Amino acid sequence: TELRSKLATVGAANSDLQNLMQATEIATLFVDTGLRIRLFTPRIAALFKVTDADVGRAITDFTHRLVDVDLEADAAHVLRDQVALARDVATGDHRWLTMRLRPYRTLDDRIDGLVVTFVDVTERRRSEETLRWTRDQLALATAAAGFGWATWDLVADVLECDPRARAILDLEDATTGFADWAARIHPDDRARVEREVAAAVEEGGRFENTHRLVRRDGDVRRVESNAVFQRDATGRVVRASGLVRDVTERGDADRE
Repeated sequence: TELRSKLATVGAANSDLQNLMQATEIATLFVDTGLRIRLFTPRIAALFKVTDADVGRAITDFTHRLVDVDLEADAAHVLRDQVALARDVATGDHRWLTMRLRPYRTLDDRIDGLVVTFVDVTERRRSEETLRWTRDQLALATAAAGFGWATWDLVADVLECDPRARAILDLEDATTGFADWAARIHPDDRARVEREVAAAVEEGGRFENTHRLVRRDGDVRRVESNAVFQRDATGRVVRASGLVRDVTERGDADRE
Protein backbone atom coordinates (compact mmCIF):
# COMPACT_ATOMS: atom_id res chain seq x y z
CA THR A 1 0.00 0.00 0.00
CA GLU A 2 2.81 2.38 0.87
CA LEU A 3 4.58 1.52 -2.40
CA ARG A 4 1.39 2.08 -4.39
CA SER A 5 0.89 5.43 -2.66
CA LYS A 6 4.44 6.54 -3.47
CA LEU A 7 4.08 5.39 -7.07
CA ALA A 8 0.82 7.32 -7.35
CA THR A 9 2.51 10.43 -5.98
CA VAL A 10 5.41 10.07 -8.38
CA GLY A 11 3.00 9.46 -11.25
CA ALA A 12 1.00 12.58 -10.40
CA ALA A 13 4.17 14.65 -10.15
CA ASN A 14 5.34 13.30 -13.50
CA SER A 15 1.97 14.13 -15.07
CA ASP A 16 2.13 17.65 -13.65
CA LEU A 17 5.65 18.06 -15.04
CA GLN A 18 4.66 16.80 -18.49
CA ASN A 19 1.66 19.14 -18.61
CA LEU A 20 3.82 22.05 -17.50
CA MET A 21 6.40 21.26 -20.19
CA GLN A 22 3.71 21.07 -22.85
CA ALA A 23 2.01 24.29 -21.74
CA THR A 24 5.02 26.58 -21.41
CA GLU A 25 5.73 29.01 -24.23
CA ILE A 26 9.42 29.16 -23.33
CA ALA A 27 11.85 26.91 -25.19
CA THR A 28 13.54 25.00 -22.35
CA LEU A 29 16.20 22.30 -22.45
CA PHE A 30 17.45 20.15 -19.58
CA VAL A 31 20.82 18.43 -20.04
CA ASP A 32 23.20 16.57 -17.75
CA THR A 33 26.85 17.53 -17.19
CA GLY A 34 27.78 15.70 -20.40
CA LEU A 35 25.20 17.79 -22.28
CA ARG A 36 23.04 14.72 -22.84
CA ILE A 37 19.35 15.57 -23.25
CA ARG A 38 17.12 14.84 -20.29
CA LEU A 39 14.00 16.77 -21.15
CA PHE A 40 12.85 19.59 -23.39
CA THR A 41 9.75 21.62 -24.15
CA PRO A 42 8.10 21.43 -27.58
CA ARG A 43 9.46 24.83 -28.61
CA ILE A 44 13.03 23.53 -28.47
CA ALA A 45 12.25 21.52 -31.60
CA ALA A 46 12.00 24.81 -33.51
CA LEU A 47 15.67 25.50 -32.68
CA PHE A 48 17.25 22.04 -32.51
CA LYS A 49 16.30 19.12 -34.71
CA VAL A 50 15.42 16.81 -31.81
CA THR A 51 12.56 14.43 -31.07
CA ASP A 52 11.49 12.50 -27.98
CA ALA A 53 13.57 9.57 -29.25
CA ASP A 54 16.73 11.69 -28.87
CA VAL A 55 16.60 11.85 -25.07
CA GLY A 56 19.96 10.62 -23.79
CA ARG A 57 21.93 11.89 -26.77
CA ALA A 58 24.28 14.88 -26.54
CA ILE A 59 22.66 18.12 -27.68
CA THR A 60 25.91 19.02 -29.45
CA ASP A 61 25.24 16.16 -31.93
CA PHE A 62 22.34 18.11 -33.44
CA THR A 63 22.26 21.00 -35.86
CA HIS A 64 20.53 24.17 -34.70
CA ARG A 65 19.29 27.49 -36.03
CA LEU A 66 21.36 29.68 -33.71
CA VAL A 67 23.98 31.99 -35.22
CA ASP A 68 27.51 32.16 -33.75
CA VAL A 69 26.62 30.14 -30.65
CA ASP A 70 29.06 27.66 -29.12
CA LEU A 71 26.77 25.89 -26.68
CA GLU A 72 29.52 23.53 -25.53
CA ALA A 73 31.83 26.40 -24.58
CA ASP A 74 29.03 28.32 -22.84
CA ALA A 75 28.01 25.19 -20.93
CA ALA A 76 31.59 24.56 -19.83
CA HIS A 77 31.80 28.13 -18.51
CA VAL A 78 28.58 27.79 -16.49
CA LEU A 79 29.51 24.38 -15.08
CA ARG A 80 33.02 25.55 -14.16
CA ASP A 81 32.04 28.83 -12.51
CA GLN A 82 28.60 27.68 -11.33
CA VAL A 83 27.05 31.00 -12.34
CA ALA A 84 24.26 31.73 -14.80
CA LEU A 85 24.98 33.12 -18.25
CA ALA A 86 22.59 35.23 -20.33
CA ARG A 87 22.97 36.94 -23.71
CA ASP A 88 20.98 37.73 -26.82
CA VAL A 89 21.58 35.46 -29.82
CA ALA A 90 20.34 35.58 -33.41
CA THR A 91 18.66 32.80 -35.38
CA GLY A 92 19.02 31.91 -39.02
CA ASP A 93 15.56 33.33 -39.78
CA HIS A 94 16.52 36.79 -38.43
CA ARG A 95 14.92 36.54 -35.01
CA TRP A 96 16.49 37.33 -31.64
CA LEU A 97 16.39 35.20 -28.50
CA THR A 98 17.65 35.75 -24.97
CA MET A 99 19.58 32.57 -24.16
CA ARG A 100 20.07 31.75 -20.48
CA LEU A 101 22.12 28.88 -19.08
CA ARG A 102 21.73 28.03 -15.41
CA PRO A 103 23.24 25.24 -13.32
CA TYR A 104 20.77 22.42 -12.59
CA ARG A 105 20.85 21.88 -8.84
CA THR A 106 19.55 18.75 -7.12
CA LEU A 107 17.70 18.79 -3.82
CA ASP A 108 20.97 18.13 -2.02
CA ASP A 109 22.50 21.17 -3.82
CA ARG A 110 24.69 19.30 -6.30
CA ILE A 111 25.29 20.62 -9.82
CA ASP A 112 23.92 17.86 -12.04
CA GLY A 113 23.58 19.55 -15.39
CA LEU A 114 22.15 22.65 -17.00
CA VAL A 115 18.83 24.30 -17.72
CA VAL A 116 18.90 26.25 -20.98
CA THR A 117 16.05 28.60 -21.93
CA PHE A 118 15.38 30.69 -25.02
CA VAL A 119 12.95 33.63 -24.89
CA ASP A 120 11.96 35.39 -28.10
CA VAL A 121 12.88 39.10 -27.83
CA THR A 122 12.65 39.96 -31.54
CA GLU A 123 10.01 42.66 -31.09
CA ARG A 124 11.98 44.26 -28.28
CA ARG A 125 15.13 44.34 -30.39
CA ARG A 126 13.26 45.79 -33.34
CA SER A 127 11.73 48.46 -31.12
CA GLU A 128 15.18 49.32 -29.76
CA GLU A 129 16.58 49.56 -33.29
CA THR A 130 13.67 51.77 -34.37
CA LEU A 131 14.20 53.98 -31.33
CA ARG A 132 17.93 54.30 -32.05
CA TRP A 133 17.20 55.18 -35.68
CA THR A 134 14.61 57.77 -34.61
CA ARG A 135 17.06 59.33 -32.14
CA ASP A 136 19.77 59.44 -34.79
CA GLN A 137 17.43 61.18 -37.23
CA LEU A 138 16.31 63.62 -34.53
CA ALA A 139 19.92 64.38 -33.69
CA LEU A 140 20.69 65.09 -37.35
CA ALA A 141 17.61 67.29 -37.74
CA THR A 142 18.23 69.31 -34.59
CA ALA A 143 21.92 69.70 -35.42
CA ALA A 144 21.04 71.01 -38.89
CA ALA A 145 18.71 73.59 -37.34
CA GLY A 146 21.19 74.57 -34.62
CA PHE A 147 19.07 73.11 -31.80
CA GLY A 148 20.13 71.11 -28.79
CA TRP A 149 17.73 68.94 -26.82
CA ALA A 150 17.28 68.62 -23.07
CA THR A 151 15.01 66.75 -20.65
CA TRP A 152 14.25 67.69 -17.07
CA ASP A 153 13.08 65.11 -14.51
CA LEU A 154 11.30 67.34 -11.99
CA VAL A 155 10.98 64.60 -9.35
CA ALA A 156 14.72 63.85 -9.22
CA ASP A 157 15.69 67.37 -10.38
CA VAL A 158 17.90 65.92 -13.12
CA LEU A 159 18.51 67.96 -16.28
CA GLU A 160 20.02 65.91 -19.12
CA CYS A 161 21.42 67.62 -22.23
CA ASP A 162 22.92 66.50 -25.48
CA PRO A 163 26.36 67.93 -26.35
CA ARG A 164 24.91 70.83 -28.38
CA ALA A 165 22.51 71.90 -25.61
CA ARG A 166 25.32 71.62 -23.07
CA ALA A 167 27.46 73.93 -25.20
CA ILE A 168 24.61 76.42 -25.72
CA LEU A 169 23.77 76.53 -22.00
CA ASP A 170 27.46 76.49 -21.02
CA LEU A 171 27.01 73.50 -18.70
CA GLU A 172 30.01 71.37 -17.77
CA ASP A 173 28.19 68.03 -17.42
CA ALA A 174 25.61 66.23 -19.54
CA THR A 175 23.57 65.60 -16.38
CA THR A 176 22.95 68.44 -13.96
CA GLY A 177 20.14 70.14 -12.02
CA PHE A 178 17.75 73.01 -12.66
CA ALA A 179 19.74 75.35 -10.38
CA ASP A 180 22.86 74.89 -12.53
CA TRP A 181 20.96 76.05 -15.61
CA ALA A 182 19.27 78.91 -13.73
CA ALA A 183 22.66 80.12 -12.47
CA ARG A 184 23.68 80.84 -16.07
CA ILE A 185 20.67 83.10 -16.73
CA HIS A 186 21.41 86.83 -16.81
CA PRO A 187 20.54 88.37 -13.40
CA ASP A 188 18.11 90.83 -15.05
CA ASP A 189 16.19 87.94 -16.69
CA ARG A 190 16.40 85.30 -13.97
CA ALA A 191 13.34 86.25 -11.89
CA ARG A 192 11.14 86.42 -15.02
CA VAL A 193 12.33 83.05 -16.31
CA GLU A 194 11.87 81.38 -12.93
CA ARG A 195 8.29 82.74 -12.74
CA GLU A 196 7.51 81.40 -16.21
CA VAL A 197 9.02 78.01 -15.38
CA ALA A 198 7.00 77.85 -12.16
CA ALA A 199 3.83 78.64 -14.11
CA ALA A 200 4.62 75.89 -16.64
CA VAL A 201 5.21 73.41 -13.81
CA GLU A 202 1.87 74.42 -12.28
CA GLU A 203 -0.16 74.35 -15.48
CA GLY A 204 1.68 71.84 -17.68
CA GLY A 205 1.69 72.18 -21.45
CA ARG A 206 4.09 74.20 -23.58
CA PHE A 207 6.84 76.54 -22.43
CA GLU A 208 8.43 79.14 -24.70
CA ASN A 209 11.04 81.59 -23.52
CA THR A 210 13.94 83.75 -24.70
CA HIS A 211 16.46 85.02 -22.20
CA ARG A 212 20.03 86.19 -21.90
CA LEU A 213 22.68 83.81 -20.64
CA VAL A 214 26.03 84.72 -19.11
CA ARG A 215 28.79 82.30 -20.02
CA ARG A 216 31.68 81.52 -17.72
CA ASP A 217 33.97 83.63 -19.89
CA GLY A 218 31.64 86.63 -19.41
CA ASP A 219 30.15 86.53 -22.91
CA VAL A 220 26.40 87.27 -22.96
CA ARG A 221 24.26 85.20 -25.34
CA ARG A 222 20.55 85.09 -26.12
CA VAL A 223 18.96 81.64 -25.82
CA GLU A 224 15.56 80.48 -27.03
CA SER A 225 13.90 77.58 -25.20
CA ASN A 226 10.85 75.53 -26.23
CA ALA A 227 9.61 72.67 -24.08
CA VAL A 228 6.59 70.54 -23.25
CA PHE A 229 5.81 69.75 -19.61
CA GLN A 230 4.30 66.29 -19.12
CA ARG A 231 2.05 64.89 -16.39
CA ASP A 232 2.02 61.42 -14.84
CA ALA A 233 -1.07 59.25 -14.28
CA THR A 234 -2.00 61.29 -11.19
CA GLY A 235 -1.92 64.57 -13.10
CA ARG A 236 1.29 65.84 -11.53
CA VAL A 237 3.80 67.54 -13.86
CA VAL A 238 6.90 65.36 -13.61
CA ARG A 239 8.93 65.83 -16.78
CA ALA A 240 9.83 68.39 -19.42
CA SER A 241 11.39 67.79 -22.83
CA GLY A 242 12.46 70.48 -25.23
CA LEU A 243 14.93 72.26 -27.46
CA VAL A 244 17.31 75.18 -26.95
CA ARG A 245 18.96 77.40 -29.55
CA ASP A 246 21.42 80.27 -29.50
CA VAL A 247 19.68 83.20 -31.21
CA THR A 248 22.21 85.92 -30.38
CA GLU A 249 22.99 86.72 -34.01
CA ARG A 250 19.32 86.88 -34.90
CA GLY A 251 18.68 89.30 -32.05
CA ASP A 252 21.63 91.48 -33.14
CA ALA A 253 20.29 91.54 -36.70
CA ASP A 254 16.81 92.52 -35.48
CA ARG A 255 18.24 95.42 -33.47
CA GLU A 256 20.21 96.65 -36.50
